[in-house]
Amino acid sequence: MHWDGQTWAVVPSPSGRDETVLFGVSAVTTDDVWAVGSTGPGVATARSVIMHWDGRRWTRVPSPDPGDTENALYGVSADSPDNAWAVGTLSHGDTNIHLYLHWDGTRWTRVRSAGAGDAPTETGSSQ
Repeated sequence: MHWDGQTWAVVPSPSGRDETVLFGVSAVTTDDVWAVGSTGPGVATARSVIMHWDGRRWTRVPSPDPGDTENALYGVSADSPDNAWAVGTLSHGDTNIHLYLHWDGTRWTRVRSAGAGDAPTETGSSQ
């Protein structure tokens, strides 16, 4: 949905037929908005989803896939066209661990942290 200052209007989504749920949104400007969540046919196969609003339409942006694990993004914060962060979780065995993504103006990449609850360095992909 989009609010133009007077009325709400439905905006087509590129989510397709899968079950997409959005949990977070952040706007740099009216034509630079990020939304994050998860998509998939079921909870056990959920994958992170990232969408971008350019002022006219939403498009899906590739999200780094951390492997064959369930993952989702729950929040996003953008402060410029080349700096946004998204956070979420991914399953690693029987444990959920942190998932951090960074937008550099060109692509989203996975960022690892030395903090507790993060994925071991030998698992997942940074692309």
